[in-house]
Amino acid sequence: MSGIRLSVRSLSTSLTLGPAGYLNLKDAPDKRQHFDFGDNDPARLRDNLRINDLAEELFPCILTGVRFWPFLLVARDLEERYGDKPSDIKVISELRRIATTQRRNREIGPRTRLGPRTINSFRPYRGMLRLILDQSKKARQAKRLAKFLMNRHLHYRGDLRFFEKNEKKWKRVLKSSLGPPGKDFAKLIKNNKVSDLWDAIDEILAKPGRFHIKLVEGAAAYALLICLYGVVEEGQVYHEEDSQKRARLLLKLIHKRPNLPVAQYQLFIKQAANSSKPPFARINQKAKEQGQRVLAGLRFGTFWNLYRRPSPSVLG
Repeated sequence: MSGIRLSVRSLSTSLTLGPAGYLNLKDAPDKRQHFDFGDNDPARLRDNLRINDLAEELFPCILTGVRFWPFLLVARDLEERYGDKPSDIKVISELRRIATTQRRNREIGPRTRLGPRTINSFRPYRGMLRLILDQSKKARQAKRLAKFLMNRHLHYRGDLRFFEKNEKKWKRVLKSSLGPPGKDFAKLIKNNKVSDLWDAIDEILAKPGRFHIKLVEGAAAYALLICLYGVVEEGQVYHEEDSQKRARLLLKLIHKRPNLPVAQYQLFIKQAANSSKPPFARINQKAKEQGQRVLAGLRFGTFWNLYRRPSPSVLG
């Protein structure tokens, strides 16, 4: 696609030629730098759609990257045992011990991951625990969730029966931490009313009058990013016909609610509805090469896993 310009935001270094004309790679930009893909940069779209604000209104106590809620208790126990910043060795040792117990409790292969196993994958759990505890000091609806996680009788040490035994309590306190928009979503996905996350999003787009306006706005923003970039959540499969159908739902929604932020991208949505290739598919590919996530900041998939699918019998 023409018009993509690659530049690095806030880049202070430059590439120079070393001896014999070779590039001096030590001056190359850090791979973690954010590359700007022009007007259609995913980060710019997320800003225009108010993704961060919407995520806070929908799921205020949730962080992307958390899938297996009992590891929030592991994060709590590690901090109580070793302080706010337990050493990496202590963390990895505990995660490996739990993984070994899980395998003994269930016939799973060594590569089947029922929880974090690295410092990076465990970091969101530690962050979410702190977020919940901080929120409980300011927001009444987070108090029950914080109290549940600080229950000293609850410890996760790898016994997978722990998930099922505490599933109802977990879902109840998680729902209690939500505001009206998030509770609308929890009500929608409860008791198998929809078969998967896609069905839930489509239901909101098709019947916006039944849901809180902020939930409609969030679902529309989520659907827009998927349709324009051809991106999906981890573990999901992208289907062209479903994306085109979702784009048509977005167009109908914009006709009913022209003031929604997604309306500014109507021309691109029409393109997505009439083409098998997402308009910004190439940008998505470039973003992945740079380690950037198009869906960063959105928490629909995270909440689905934590609320609708909290058990390893469906997560694993």
